[in-house]
Amino acid sequence: MSERKDLELIGALVPAGSRVLDLGCGDGALLEWLQRHKGCSGYGVELADANVLRCVQRGVDVIQLDLEEGLALFDDQSFDVVLQIDTLQAIRNTERMLRETARVGRIGIVAFPNFAHWPNRLKVAAGRMPVTRALPYEWHDTPNIRVGTFADFGVLARRLGLHVTDAFGLHDGAAVRVAEGGAAPLKAAPAQGGHGHHHHHGIDPHTWQDVSRVLQWLPRIAQALCEADAAGCDGHRQRAEAYGARLRSLDADIRAQWATVPAADRKLITSHEAFGYYAAAYGVRFLAPQGLSTEAEASARGVAQLVRQIRAEGIRALFVETIADPRLIEQIGRETGLKPAGRLYSDSLSPPDGAAPSYEALMRHNTRLMVEALRRP
Repeated sequence: MSERKDLELIGALVPAGSRVLDLGCGDGALLEWLQRHKGCSGYGVELADANVLRCVQRGVDVIQLDLEEGLALFDDQSFDVVLQIDTLQAIRNTERMLRETARVGRIGIVAFPNFAHWPNRLKVAAGRMPVTRALPYEWHDTPNIRVGTFADFGVLARRLGLHVTDAFGLHDGAAVRVAEGGAAPLKAAPAQGGHGHHHHHGIDPHTWQDVSRVLQWLPRIAQALCEADAAGCDGHRQRAEAYGARLRSLDADIRAQWATVPAADRKLITSHEAFGYYAAAYGVRFLAPQGLSTEAEASARGVAQLVRQIRAEGIRALFVETIADPRLIEQIGRETGLKPAGRLYSDSLSPPDGAAPSYEALMRHNTRLMVEALRRP
């Protein structure tokens, strides 16, 4: 974690002001950066004497502990973020450490060498174990006792009941994502009561409601700009990288806010079904009387069914969208006793002096309104 760009890319994933536990914190460089640039607090855990001394010199609180002994020292959910950066591959009881990470933290961030990266495959194919910047050891003196890949980690996480919200590679100080082909689009479920026609033909176009999907666009956008403006290519790529860091921070902040609302309470009503990607990404359940298009008409039967569902499930938040006719939501509010908690931006930005003049502002505005409406006193 001594490379500055790698440090900043991982640091961008940590929400500002978080309480952080860094497992295998090394010399404390990442924690020092988080304290200085994002106002975070917390502890590092490190075994090596030299690294513990360096942490103290940096002003980082550190506990000298062998991670193989577990994390019984820490209470459940006592940290906002738990970091395991280049640690997992050197631990014998990997499964227990991942479970412990999920127990003591609300968010876990794990980084490890991807042994399936193509240069590593080529070296193995040539009959030798890989030695690279990320794997700077010979086979006989390496501290790495686990050899895994992105795909292997995904399989293990699913088996342990962990949800991987994002995954990307770090190579030469840049984030690397598999963007070819993109992710499959969400298909819309019928609106309450059903409807016969809408302009999106069953495919939800609102992909920007999931920040991780927008991150997948950036390499393609940068490449297209480079093809159109070869002389400015370096600048286009640098701006895409910088914007990607901001979006990763935004995504992490959204997840941290929703972590304050119990999963059972994450239910709300909006004007039309524009938040399917948001729902899938951040674990929120949206109900709507209209379909994907604001021009889709809600049936009387569908509205009555929705009113019954609101009463039966104790749904506590009702929102109007800025592009939708508010009368339907107002009618539902009168019948259920709910008052609209605010206006969400689904398909358009606000004027420059409004609440959502940019994509980042839109996502923060919507999240803040929803979380504040659903968070119990």
